[in-house]
Amino acid sequence: EMEAALRRATAVGPLFVGVFANQDRAEVKRITEEVGLDIIQLSGHEGWADLDFYAPYAVINAEHVGDKTTVEELEGKVGPESSAVLMLDTKHPTMEGGTGQAFDWTIARQVQERRPLFVAGGLDPANVAACVQQVRPFAVDASSGMEVAKGVKDPRLVHDFVRNAKAALHERGLISDMPLAAPAK
Repeated sequence: EMEAALRRATAVGPLFVGVFANQDRAEVKRITEEVGLDIIQLSGHEGWADLDFYAPYAVINAEHVGDKTTVEELEGKVGPESSAVLMLDTKHPTMEGGTGQAFDWTIARQVQERRPLFVAGGLDPANVAACVQQVRPFAVDASSGMEVAKGVKDPRLVHDFVRNAKAALHERGLISDMPLAAPAK
């Protein structure tokens, strides 16, 4: 349900996503309304209860995957697809994302067989194609893998990331028309 809504929305144009971690939910909604975001991404430990509070906004909700995380553990935590899109990210003792570290995609592939998901955590131009081919996620999310310095995105890395992700889809026959133009200078 949420996946279908996101597909319809992205057909119209780009969507604006606000990324929040462990913030007061009323503050998250106020910021979302004030700046005109389309999607709320919860990247902390907000959980799955009461996500309807954020209506009418779509929600991406992160679960953090560690070395000992199991599919059964994740399935016990996550709510229904109608409440939020699931994003799997790397578990870290002090950070809520942007670690530059990938997790074992085996668990993501197993979860993807049951429900659509986003994959985040350590993705960069060098590994995004492998992730797309192995997991077949609904979407991929990257941050630090696109940076030349903390908080500074490199347009070339962004271009290569998108090109490599699309090329992986093309190789699997999932998309047929894919321009691979060089980035604007």
